[in-house]
Amino acid sequence: MKVVSKLMVLVACTMLPLLASAQGRIAVVNLEEAILQTDFAQQRLAEFEENEDFKADREEFESLRTELENWRRIFSVIRPQ
Repeated sequence: MKVVSKLMVLVACTMLPLLASAQGRIAVVNLEEAILQTDFAQQRLAEFEENEDFKADREEFESLRTELENWRRIFSVIRPQ
């Protein structure tokens, strides 16, 4: 059992420098966020949000969300959790 423990410690000690050297080279990139922050994407999103169909859909969504919240309040009074 002692041999296995010593072997595990030896492996861990040899791996630590590799992990430490890799830390400086790791980068996390969110491509979706990077693309959406461009001027072109912002312009296209603004154009899309100005579309009449989008406005109508957003109003319907807000109406349904308000209605759902009202029903939740009613049911919470009728049947407390």
